[in-house]
Amino acid sequence: MAPSSGGLQTFEIYQIKNKEIKEKLVSAAKDQTFVAQAPLLLVFCTNPSRSVERFGERSQLFSVQDATISTAYAQLTAHVLGLSTVWVGAFDEKKVSDILKLPIEQKPIAILPIGYENEKPKEKTTRGIKDILHIIE
Repeated sequence: MAPSSGGLQTFEIYQIKNKEIKEKLVSAAKDQTFVAQAPLLLVFCTNPSRSVERFGERSQLFSVQDATISTAYAQLTAHVLGLSTVWVGAFDEKKVSDILKLPIEQKPIAILPIGYENEKPKEKTTRGIKDILHIIE
């Protein structure tokens, strides 16, 4: 139910249940083995063809934005439900497309394994708000 450009939902979500396909996706995702271990695996893809008539060349960008917003909403929803997830963006786009037999106009944007955590995430260092927020007066 994430917001999308023009309300057109220019993205597709693939739920992967097949164990063999999950294993192939591990290889495409630079051997991140947790991809196959997750009980729920979602792959978010662009589908700019849903908005090209309305937005022209901007439909490519809007479709990427729609797919990423949808991924973020799914990640937040999983967290609210007490589940754990991690955004996987390090993968070979062509391999994922081939494994899932995606239509030519669709591109994978994110892989989202969802399940219960088996270890606590490491603390991570992030840029502070003073480094990120630029105020123009």
